Amino acid sequence: MDRFETRELEYVVALADELSFTRAAERLGIAQPPLSRAIARLERRLGAVLFDRTSRRVTLTPAGELLVAEARAILSRMDGVADRIRLADRERPLVIAVRPATGSGLLAEILADWSGAEIRLHLGRQPADAVRAGAADLAVTCNTDDRAGLESVELVEQPTVALVSTRHALSAHDQLTTAQVRAADGFLPDCPDLPLDGIADLVLLQQAVVLVSRDAAARVGVADVRGLPVVDAPSTMLCFSWAPGPTRHPDLAAFVDRATQAARHPVVTGPPTSG
Repeated sequence: MDRFETRELEYVVALADELSFTRAAERLGIAQPPLSRAIARLERRLGAVLFDRTSRRVTLTPAGELLVAEARAILSRMDGVADRIRLADRERPLVIAVRPATGSGLLAEILADWSGAEIRLHLGRQPADAVRAGAADLAVTCNTDDRAGLESVELVEQPTVALVSTRHALSAHDQLTTAQVRAADGFLPDCPDLPLDGIADLVLLQQAVVLVSRDAAARVGVADVRGLPVVDAPSTMLCFSWAPGPTRHPDLAAFVDRATQAARHPVVTGPPTSG
């Protein structure tokens, strides 16, 4: 059979994420009928049903799960090629990979008087992997992340805070325990892969409960969203991590030096050298 088209892989991944033809089409910026026809054509070519459809829901079949996993890997590799080509240009922005709702306060303080290269953010759940893949120069990581193969500097410790709506039952407390948070209606064990304003919308509109660092909670800025300390949750040490070697961005060392000045009592575990 003919090779997959990139567009087909993007369609499959979007539908697998949304499990709704309407939402997937909106995300892709197309109408629903062309998406439905494209998925149907792909299923005919493959001779396999990828999605079970009923009047009420869409679910992945085993064949669909396999294709989605392969499609994600292929699209990720394609993105990585483009990222590596961009990173080969020395006259380029300094790309910082960061997990949503992590380290925003520290980054804001560093960027406030930064006069070096243009900074661009790469948002994702696995910032260290973005550095390993060549998609970013530097990652905001945590001490619990897998930083194998990377050099790092520890910057500042951040307590854990639960974001809740003032209409949520948990809002009646001044502080929480991890047991209370995990048992709460709307608790999301993984922080959504969204900017802070998107996370705040989930908390406010869908009564979600999300764990973030204290500096992220302080920057939400929504009156009806509270940040409650989680007293028995371990604090998180924020770090900067980068790949060793001679091809790193020329402004990386200066940026890390600025970060260590902004952080309280940094503990250095192998900072980059200039030059």
